[in-house]
Amino acid sequence: MLLGATLVSVGLGQAPVDATHLTVTAVQGSAYGCFGNTSIFGNPPVVTGPLPSVDLPPGGSAVPITAEAPLCDIQVFPGGPFVVSTGPLAVSTQGTTGPTGSVTSTATITDVNRGGQEALDAESISSTCTADESGLTGSTTVINGTVQTDADAPDGAPVAVPVNPPPGHTIFADLGVGTSNYIFNEQIINPDGSITVNAVRIEPLTGPLTGTVILGQVVCGVTTEVTTTTTSTSTTLPPTSTTSTSTTSTSTTLPPTSTTSTSTTLPDDGLVGDIGDEVRTNGNRGQVTVVITCDAGSLFLVEVEITQGAAQATGRARGACTGSPQEVTVGFATAGAGFTDGPAQACATARVGDPNTKTVTETDEDCEEVTVEVT
Repeated sequence: MLLGATLVSVGLGQAPVDATHLTVTAVQGSAYGCFGNTSIFGNPPVVTGPLPSVDLPPGGSAVPITAEAPLCDIQVFPGGPFVVSTGPLAVSTQGTTGPTGSVTSTATITDVNRGGQEALDAESISSTCTADESGLTGSTTVINGTVQTDADAPDGAPVAVPVNPPPGHTIFADLGVGTSNYIFNEQIINPDGSITVNAVRIEPLTGPLTGTVILGQVVCGVTTEVTTTTTSTSTTLPPTSTTSTSTTSTSTTLPPTSTTSTSTTLPDDGLVGDIGDEVRTNGNRGQVTVVITCDAGSLFLVEVEITQGAAQATGRARGACTGSPQEVTVGFATAGAGFTDGPAQACATARVGDPNTKTVTETDEDCEEVTVEVT
C-alpha cells in the first residue's frame, strides 16, 4: 500500500583537497658590464668599475632597471697598455615575487678590442641568466670572437670563440710577457642558491700582471617558500522521489567468512640517497655533494645545512631531475665561526616539483656525519 511520497534534494560534499606550491618571496638580480682589478710588478692595483651596474631591490621590479656606459678601458697601470678596451655597454635586471615570480639579468658589451691591441677581440659579448621556482639558467653569446694565443706568431695564432661557448670554455694565451686563461661562460652556483654568469673572465697565470678582469657579469636568484592551499567543493543533485511502503522484513544469518590480509615492505629508496663523506671548504665557504633520485621531467630544490660546533653554514641548489641517481653539488657559506678539519653533521632536504602545475610532489630529508677538510 502506498503511504506517501517525499521530494529530497541531496548535497554531496567532497573532502577538502590540499595542494602545495613554491612561491617566490624575494628576488636577487644584478648586472655589470666590466670590472678590473689588476696590478703589475706588485704595484698598487688599478681598479676599474664595475660599470655600468644595476641592482634589483629584494621586492623586485616588473620594469627593467637599466644602465649604459659609452666605453670601458682596463689598463695594466694608469696611462699604460690596455688589458681590455670596449665600446658601448648596456646592462639590465628585472624580477617579481609571487607564484610565478622570476628574475632575468642581462649584460651586453660591444666593440671589444676598440683599441686594436688586445688579445681578446669580438664584435659583441653578452651574458644572460634567469631564476624562478623551477630553477636557474645561464648563457653567454660571443659574436665574431677570437683570442690571440701566441705573441711570437706572425698573426698572433687567433683561436675562434664559439658563438655559444659551453660553461667554463677556456682558451690559453701566451702574451709574450706572461700567460693567461680566457674563461668564457663561467657559471657559479652561489651558497645562497643564486647563479653568477661571467661572459668572460681573464685570469693571469704567469708574468708581472696579477688580478682579474671580468666582462658581462649577471646574477639571478629567488627565495622560495612552500605554501599550502585548501579547496573544497560540493555538488547538489536534483530532487529525487522517495516512496514509503509497508513491507515484511525477513533476516538471514550468513556464516562468517574469513579474510586474509597481506602486507608488502618496499625498499627504502628515498629521494635523498647519500651525502658526500668529505666536505671541502676554505673555512667559511665550501661545497658538499648530495645524491638524489627523482622522476625525469621533474625539478628539484636541495638545501643543506652543515654544523660543526659553533660553525654553521647553509646552501641550496636547483636543477632538473634525470630519472636516475644524480650527484648535485651544493655551495655553502657561513657568516660566523669558520670550520676546521674534523667531523661535522650535514643535513640535506630535497623537494621535487611538477614544472607544469608548480606543485611540490615529494619531500625527503637525511642527516649524516661528514668529514670537513679545510684547503
